[in-house]
Amino acid sequence: MATDIVNALGAAAPPATLARIETAEAELGFRLPETLREVLLLSDGVGGFFGKEQVGFVSLCSLDEMLSVNRANADHKPRQELIAFGGDGIGGGYFFDFSQPGPPVLQIEWISDWENDAVSYAKDFDEFIEKVKAGRIR
Repeated sequence: MATDIVNALGAAAPPATLARIETAEAELGFRLPETLREVLLLSDGVGGFFGKEQVGFVSLCSLDEMLSVNRANADHKPRQELIAFGGDGIGGGYFFDFSQPGPPVLQIEWISDWENDAVSYAKDFDEFIEKVKAGRIR
């Protein structure tokens, strides 16, 4: 599945190392979903248009971007279990909600009432990726 998402989104970066992933996870306080770890081992950050008509955009942060975004928003997040990992290119961020099993993927506009404006996208990262590949992300 990781290879599929890197191929589907196109723009790839050099791979992350397992040690780098583990260091980032220690700072974030959570272990990233296995499929995202696999993506990072292929490409430390990836983004591009998706779907048959190439109408949507998804980016998955590099580890440096992920850490930077989560540090910058630490005081604004209503819960520290919300970990940003990507975006839609038009003002929305993709987050894991580590307060729940899965963890589920939420979309939250960066300028919003984070807690009340969160939209549930998928029960977990694998379902999120399947929706991206199928072009079913809003």
